[in-house]
Amino acid sequence: MAVADEIVAAGSRCSLTRSVLREWAEAGTPRQREYLLGYLEAEVSSREASRRARLLRAAALPVSKTFDGYDWAPVSFPEGFGRPDLESLSFLERREDLVLMGDVGTGKTHMASALVQLACSEGVEARFFTASSLVARLRRAKAEGRLDRELAQVARARMVVVDELGYLPLDAEGRGSCSRWCPTATRDGRW
Repeated sequence: MAVADEIVAAGSRCSLTRSVLREWAEAGTPRQREYLLGYLEAEVSSREASRRARLLRAAALPVSKTFDGYDWAPVSFPEGFGRPDLESLSFLERREDLVLMGDVGTGKTHMASALVQLACSEGVEARFFTASSLVARLRRAKAEGRLDRELAQVARARMVVVDELGYLPLDAEGRGSCSRWCPTATRDGRW
């Protein structure tokens, strides 16, 4: 067991370099190479799983949702865009905005949450906000003199979901903080 502890200790002290990997891979027997490959693949898999979990925590989803069992019946898509485009997240590659509209209870929040979860599982940084929580966050940042940093942090995500936009009465201060980062906000606060 002492050797196993030494391996763990040595592994935690170093990052792997190509030259050392190549040297050890070429020097090993076929069985040793197979073992080394298995270890490295397990390490990569573990790191990817940790990254996806970290992205999902940072996304701040209120409830974890997927498209499994999602009712697509009430959903209509614009010309030239459909379910495959949505589920492939191709709109992110094209830097296109996605607006979900509909009556209360039609699944907009479920769809938005599932998209954020899907993005995180694909390694895409995403954030989920309600409009009121985002405005409150920006107001707090402004009051603390760190609005630019907060905006930069939000903008770092490739996918930003703002839910419950219609529920937020925007006063002059809230409208002012939104108009800096949201080009669709009009001067009188209408969206």
